[in-house]
Amino acid sequence: MAQQPLHQKAPLRAAGGSAATFLAEQGIDPDAGPDLAAVVGTLQERSATLVEMAAGAEFYFLDQVVYEEKAQAKFLKVANREIFAVLAAELEQCGDFSTDQLEAVFGRVMERMQLKFGKIAQPLRVALTGGTSSPGIYEILEVLGKERTFAAHPPGAGQSGLSC
Repeated sequence: MAQQPLHQKAPLRAAGGSAATFLAEQGIDPDAGPDLAAVVGTLQERSATLVEMAAGAEFYFLDQVVYEEKAQAKFLKVANREIFAVLAAELEQCGDFSTDQLEAVFGRVMERMQLKFGKIAQPLRVALTGGTSSPGIYEILEVLGKERTFAAHPPGAGQSGLSC
């Protein structure tokens, strides 16, 4: 049963219920995080099995991010503090975390810092998820919302990091 295939066309509610079971089996309370249907929506096309989906959803529900050692060393370093500070200031001003709002924020940060999208999004992805492979950064931010996003305090982000 643990390797039950995840049918891409399965209703989100059904997949969410199964994902909740797998999360609970891993010791994660599916009620302690964002809306499970929204979480499933970010992972459904990226997961071949419910086990993969539950593993991919883990970061949405943890109070403390668990970092992959290589990802942490590469992306959560002192050199990226300015990126986190500028991004945090822009996100703080963001009315909501809709894709349109987030695209505008990233556009302003890219222009101000003269960086390409990946140089901003990848450190943030690692800060929020602990790794380099995850749903799209806008999807993550939308589902986490402002409060959970700002609760993240990645190593190397400094005092002005995401915890403004």
